[in-house]
Amino acid sequence: MNSGPAHYSYYCSAPWHQLNILPNGDLYTCQDIILGNIKKNLLERIWNGSKARKLRMFVSRRLFPACKGCFYRYTDRAE
Repeated sequence: MNSGPAHYSYYCSAPWHQLNILPNGDLYTCQDIILGNIKKNLLERIWNGSKARKLRMFVSRRLFPACKGCFYRYTDRAE
């Protein structure tokens, strides 16, 4: 078993194409990673903010640990 970073064999587009909003205004794209709150910041600022960019970078490199338990890992891509 490899003890290095986990790599995943699927493509996830959720951080680029999906945005969910909770009743309290929190925005997230996947799992429970809150990117910001629409009641406190503009959507554009949250979508292009450092948390969102960092999440996209980790997902694109297939190094994001939460991907291991994600529903979409069993599909060809997130839709």
